[in-house]
Amino acid sequence: MSDTFLVSVQHPDGAGAKLMCVGELDVATTDSLRRALEETIAAAPASLVIDCTGLSFISIDGLHLLLDTAERCRALGMAITVYLDSNGQRLLEVLEHPQPLVGAEPRS
Repeated sequence: MSDTFLVSVQHPDGAGAKLMCVGELDVATTDSLRRALEETIAAAPASLVIDCTGLSFISIDGLHLLLDTAERCRALGMAITVYLDSNGQRLLEVLEHPQPLVGAEPRS
C-alpha cells in the first residue's frame, strides 16, 4: 500500500480532542497515527473522537490500533468514539468484534 496518510488533531471545545485521518492506514503508516494518539491521550482530554471516514484504506494493523486505543481510553475513563466508513465497519463485522467501536455520524 501507499504511505500517504495525514492525521490532524483538533481541540474544538478545550475538553475534548478530535483526530481526523485521511489517506491509507496500513503497516507503513500506523506509527504516525500511534504517535498522534499517544500525544493526544497524554494530554488527558475528557473525550476523544477519531474520524476515520476520510481513509481510503484501513489494514488490520490500523484497525487493531483503533481497537487497542478504544480499550485504553475506556480503562482511563475517557469517552471515545471512532467513526469508520462502510469498509472499516465491514472489517469489524468480519472480526466479529463484540464491543461497539463506531459512530454513525457522517464526516463533517
